[in-house]
Amino acid sequence: MKAVHVLKFDDMSLAAFGEVPTPIPLENEVLVKIVCAGVNPIDWKLCQGALDGAFPHEFPLIPGWDVSGVVSSIGSKVTKFKVGDVVLGEIFRAPIQRGGYAEFVAADEASLALKPSDMTFEQAAALPLVALTAFQGLTESLKIKSGETILVTGGSGGVGHMAIQIAKNLGATVHSTASQANQTFVKSLGAEIVLDHSVEGYPDQFAALVAQNIDCVFNTSAGASLLKIAPHFKKGTRVCSIAARLDATLVAKRELSFGSIFIRPDGAQLAALCADFVAGNLRVEVEQVFDLADFQKAFARSKQGKVRGKLVLKV
Repeated sequence: MKAVHVLKFDDMSLAAFGEVPTPIPLENEVLVKIVCAGVNPIDWKLCQGALDGAFPHEFPLIPGWDVSGVVSSIGSKVTKFKVGDVVLGEIFRAPIQRGGYAEFVAADEASLALKPSDMTFEQAAALPLVALTAFQGLTESLKIKSGETILVTGGSGGVGHMAIQIAKNLGATVHSTASQANQTFVKSLGAEIVLDHSVEGYPDQFAALVAQNIDCVFNTSAGASLLKIAPHFKKGTRVCSIAARLDATLVAKRELSFGSIFIRPDGAQLAALCADFVAGNLRVEVEQVFDLADFQKAFARSKQGKVRGKLVLKV
């Protein structure tokens, strides 16, 4: 099969698009003929060795943790899916080797869900990683409750635009941050107050408008934006961050609860999120679709940052 792959950790300059062996599914796996693959920053960071030491890796390494496609064959103990089913999934596993930037992938059946008929393959490939990250961060790390108020930073990004909607669906009042160009989009997702984190007066605006009202913060923004506003958090604010850390001294001084998460594949959670999509309660924003052979262009766009929603590769 054709796949994007690297033979060693690299900055992607040595990444190849060519032939590698087609995987054979194990007894609890399904072989998915991939139609689309989602693009996430972790994909190119993975090829640079971002998780080296944290998880074992094997080469040739194929990036890509989001897929949508059609079940081509199944392992002997698979019970949830049959050949011909149309599925989507977040397919992370260790050792890290077999990803979605390929014509086929063998995935654990527990990581997959059926694709809704009114969800495009592009949307289906864009959904899993960001939606599961948001859902697990909100419900398992922050343990958000109906009636609470949350700040979601980076509301126009992949995880951010999911977190706003999921928090709203869980009964929370949502505020967010976004550049001026994306504020209308972020408000359309359900955010009530949207602050521009790029302006000089952002910390003062945060302190004046929302600091004393928020119960928790879900941070998806890299860089210093979280650090600028953290001194204004009221005591006891719960913080979950996927992109930055807070100083332990500040956490103790402000009596904050601080945590981070690493996504866990979960087909059951993914199926519930698909049900929200079908009900009209969850939108999936796809900024741009690239052909798989143009993966370098997709990586270049991802590295620029400020992607609205997600980028997708069409296989």
